[in-house]
Amino acid sequence: LPVLFAKASAIHNPIVYSVSHPKFREAIQNTFPWLLTCCQFNEKECEDANDAEEEIAPSEGGGG
Repeated sequence: LPVLFAKASAIHNPIVYSVSHPKFREAIQNTFPWLLTCCQFNEKECEDANDAEEEIAPSEGGGG
C-alpha cells in the first residue's frame, strides 16, 4: 500500500503544481499546448479570486 501512495505522487504532483504555480503552468502549456486546453487559467481571474478572499474577514465579537 505505501508503494501505491509513493507512485501516485508522480501522478498528482504535476496536477497540483500546474494549478498553484504560474511559471510551471506556463512551461507545461508551452511544452504541451493541447494538454491545458480544457482548463484555461486566466491570471486576472486568479488575482480577482485572491482579492475576494482577502476582503472576506471573519466576524468579530462573541455572537452571544
